[in-house]
Amino acid sequence: MKIKLYTFICLCLVSGAPLAAVADQQRLPFSYARGSDDGRYIFVMLATNTPIEKDRWVSPEITADLRSTYPSSGMYKNNSTTPLWTVDWYAYDTDIPLDGDYIVRNGPWAGEGVFDTEAVSFFKNGELIKTYRVCDLVDFPALIPPSISHFEWKKSAYVEQNYPWIYVIKTVHGETFWIDVTTGEILKSRRLPRIILIWSPIALAGVVLSIILKKLLCRRKSEGVSPAI
Repeated sequence: MKIKLYTFICLCLVSGAPLAAVADQQRLPFSYARGSDDGRYIFVMLATNTPIEKDRWVSPEITADLRSTYPSSGMYKNNSTTPLWTVDWYAYDTDIPLDGDYIVRNGPWAGEGVFDTEAVSFFKNGELIKTYRVCDLVDFPALIPPSISHFEWKKSAYVEQNYPWIYVIKTVHGETFWIDVTTGEILKSRRLPRIILIWSPIALAGVVLSIILKKLLCRRKSEGVSPAI
C-alpha cells in the first residue's frame, strides 16, 4: 500500500528538519520515511528502541502509520511493504541519492571534543561502503564553537540535483566535498582553511619582504642625494 500523501509530505519535512534540542540534549529517536526524488522508493527508519514515541515534531498518527505499514527499517518500493533490503541501525537523517540501491547516513550530533564522531556513511543494499569522521572532513574541528555539550560542524549536505550520484557536503569552516555515492570516494574537495594555512605564511613573507625592499630603496635614494649648498 502507498503511504498517504499528507503523511509522506509531513515525514519528509520532519526528517529533513534539524535535530531539535531541549537544554542542549539530543531529541529521542523518532520514526520517519524519506522518499526518492522520482517517487519510486521509500527509505523507512523505525525507532525500534523507543517504545512510546513522543516528539513535538512528529504526530503519533504518523509513527503508528509507519509501524503498522512497514515491518522493519530499510528500502521499499513505494507500492510495496516488502523491503528490498533492511538495516539494523538508526539515524536521525538519511538521503536517497540515486535509486533504491544506495542510502546516505548522516552521523549523530557530535559531542564537544569528540572529533572522531561519524560524519557521514554510504551504503549499498544495506552494506557499508565508506565512512567519514568529522576530523576527516574538518581540518580544524577544535576551532568550531561548541554549545553546552555539542558542536555543529556541518553547514549543509545534499544530493547534487543534476548529478544524483554525487553527494555534496559543506562545513561551517568553508570546506566543500563532492562524494561519489556509489563508491564513497571523494571526487573533488575545496578545503579553504587548509589553503589559508598554507598560503598565509607565504603571503605574510611577501608583505614583509616588500616592506624591507621599499625601506632599502628609500635608504639608497636618500644616501645618493647630494647635500644642498
